[in-house]
Amino acid sequence: MKKIHTNQVHGHKRPTAPSIRARNTVVAAALCCVLAACGGGGSGNAGNATDANATPMSTSTPQATAFAAMRWAVGPSLYASGAITTYMPSMASIAAGKVMAVYAQSETGGNKLYVSFGDLAAGTWTTPTLVSGYGGVVQGVNAIGGWALSPSATVVSANPVTGIATVAWTSQVAGESTYRVWLSNYTVSSSTWSTPVQIGTASVPGLKITNSAAGGTLVGWLSASIVNPGTQDLNLYTLPASGAAVTDRLELGASPYAAIKLGLSDANIVVTVWAGALQTVMFARRSGATWAAPVSMGSGAPASESDLDLVVNANGSDAVAWGGVEVP
Repeated sequence: MKKIHTNQVHGHKRPTAPSIRARNTVVAAALCCVLAACGGGGSGNAGNATDANATPMSTSTPQATAFAAMRWAVGPSLYASGAITTYMPSMASIAAGKVMAVYAQSETGGNKLYVSFGDLAAGTWTTPTLVSGYGGVVQGVNAIGGWALSPSATVVSANPVTGIATVAWTSQVAGESTYRVWLSNYTVSSSTWSTPVQIGTASVPGLKITNSAAGGTLVGWLSASIVNPGTQDLNLYTLPASGAAVTDRLELGASPYAAIKLGLSDANIVVTVWAGALQTVMFARRSGATWAAPVSMGSGAPASESDLDLVVNANGSDAVAWGGVEVP
């Protein structure tokens, strides 16, 4: 029987058994507006690099009526010269009415990373520009080894507190079996990029990224365990709003790694949940430089990213929900 499970964790208390269960039910809620016009958003889809199919970027213009339907204006197809295909777009809001879209583009010389900036009010996009300074060919993701990452190997997160957008991606250099993990920061006020820096090496070309309301950023990826051969480590790169970045890794043990979610509190407490072995949902938390021992949240291993979710509050308390087949 497939069930939905929820659990809440407050501060550093050990997780308890699931307290709420709803048979075959998944609840999803989205609030657009309450007695006011709702804000706009953007969307991009990958496709062939032609006027009809290249990555289209769209913006929405809200109606001035409560709960009115969104009105979409389809933007231009975006791709740079030499494009064969465009794929794996990732977007973030970088300022009021301004968005950044990062995507990979297939070219004769290999896959490269490009960026375009959208103005939601004007409905315009800048000509895509190349993000340069890294080695290798930008990679895509095909849920290799059950590592079903979303959205792709290119991720972007922007924070209004710091005014900086963080972009991370994976690339592969000829002759290497692993993937290089790169990071570059975009400063909104000066419209400048930092030189890409390699922050680690991944065993599969997939990333996760999240940020805190205080301006911290957290990037995660998988690599082969250096302790237990045949298993994987979750590598974590924490970039606080101020101070030096912290690199860390967590042993995941034997698992299909079908679902992993990350969270970051305002005080840079790191929280992660994942689908563990023997149909269990595992939970681990790092406060400062110390990891608490991973614990089982309960049964019903999620089969994909869509079956697991995590919310981390500013003070480090958190809630987890998951769906899966419950073991009798």
